[in-house]
Amino acid sequence: LAGTLEAVRDKLTIAVAIKHHAEVTETADVILPSEAYTDVSVDIEYRLDISGMRAKLFLQTKNLLDSEQRPHTSPIKDSVPLPGRSIELGFTIRS
Repeated sequence: LAGTLEAVRDKLTIAVAIKHHAEVTETADVILPSEAYTDVSVDIEYRLDISGMRAKLFLQTKNLLDSEQRPHTSPIKDSVPLPGRSIELGFTIRS
């Protein structure tokens, strides 16, 4: 189950995404089951025009709930989960 809500106003874009990954219990003998988890992320972007170049100031967040995430399709899920909560602030310029 997944959904994204996006709001755009002038140069500002805000997107909130929620993805629920269901528990997987029926597996082959050599594969361990996977627990359910929900991933929430928020992306905020502000576009600028600087001397004719396109610029973007952004804030990206992932796994806001800081849940343990082990995708069932990953061959290393039992050893290495996905990263915890992360927040990234950045600025890009393109000509």
